[in-house]
Amino acid sequence: MSNACPAHDPERVPLPLDPTVPRTATYADGASVLRSNSFSVDVYHENAALLDGTLLGSDGERHRHLKRIEGALFGATQLSKYEQSVLANVVEDEMAAIAAHPSADGVPRADLIPLMRRMTLRISAALVGLDDIDAGRLEQLTGLVARLGDGILIQWTTRDHDEVMRDAMACKKEFWADFVEPALRKRQDQHAAGALPDDDLISVIMNDTTLTWSDDEILKETLLHMTAAAFTTATAVTHAVAELTDWLPDHPEAHERLTDPAFLRIVGMETLRLHPGRHVLMRAAAEATTMPDGTPVEPGQIVLVDKFHANMDEEAYGGEVDKFNPYRTVAEGTFPYGLSFGAGRHQCLGKPLVLGTPAGRRSESRDGTLALLLGALLRAGVERDPDNPPVRPESVHDRYESFPVRFSAL
Repeated sequence: MSNACPAHDPERVPLPLDPTVPRTATYADGASVLRSNSFSVDVYHENAALLDGTLLGSDGERHRHLKRIEGALFGATQLSKYEQSVLANVVEDEMAAIAAHPSADGVPRADLIPLMRRMTLRISAALVGLDDIDAGRLEQLTGLVARLGDGILIQWTTRDHDEVMRDAMACKKEFWADFVEPALRKRQDQHAAGALPDDDLISVIMNDTTLTWSDDEILKETLLHMTAAAFTTATAVTHAVAELTDWLPDHPEAHERLTDPAFLRIVGMETLRLHPGRHVLMRAAAEATTMPDGTPVEPGQIVLVDKFHANMDEEAYGGEVDKFNPYRTVAEGTFPYGLSFGAGRHQCLGKPLVLGTPAGRRSESRDGTLALLLGALLRAGVERDPDNPPVRPESVHDRYESFPVRFSAL
């Protein structure tokens, strides 16, 4: 079964796939644009009400400050908390629920898409600081984040953009009233009492003494982190299961490595190289300049960093770049996961949470949520459900709408 990205309809091409927009073609060129001060992130105009001024939608001193204070959420101490406390409890709860309700043949089954979204949303909620996420609130939150994600990625949608933004703004209002405002007011009381820790995004914002934060700015920052952290990891884990279940029959020697988190991190990085999510990153020229191939661009002109073709660059990744190969050797200085997390000053801040970190002088290595979630599924004996094949949506996104699995070891 092919895990390749679905074909795109040339008659309904959103802006990021428009072949007339200047774009990079290689890994080196893509990384060059992302690292250049001649290009900015001033591209979020339709959805400014969701992204303007956030870590994703800001440049300059504001972006540097946000990156500095929010980076504390992904340090060694916090990563240890997410892995050993939050994630461990999430995995135990979800696996126990699946085992308690097997199918008629006695085999536990699940759809990886909602399962992974529940797991990653619970982790993301802890990172952001949303409280009391029981089963009912988790279901509500899942729906809200999915619809907010459509607004965050409005450049990709083939739906009416005004309709998408109306729905996203209604979700934003509900997200504030039911989740962010109660969490914020609780932390404001803690802050007033001098008892507010720095262990979630809302607390970090409350403790910030440099910027003055409006309620709307806090809301936008929280919804950005929820949509970015949750569904990206859920999609990556599903793709990793798909790639592994196709690859392992021809590589029996790898079975003994499936309990090694270091190997699973490599599996995760190779999966992200093949499946980078959005195929391109949008940038705007901050001045009159040229693309790496010499194409001139005017101030404000949109350009595209083609992550997909960067990740398929044979100079960076060797031969058979369209094949899943966790044994792959990459060129020196090349990210093994491609440009899937971006590069330069706007590289995804949550990368250490997803991929883990190597050991440092004062900290242990961290495995990352992708490897840990994949490892939990493998220990439970995850395999494709032969009676229910995966389903792709009618979408330009490289994702599954449904991925039924069964568990042979639960």
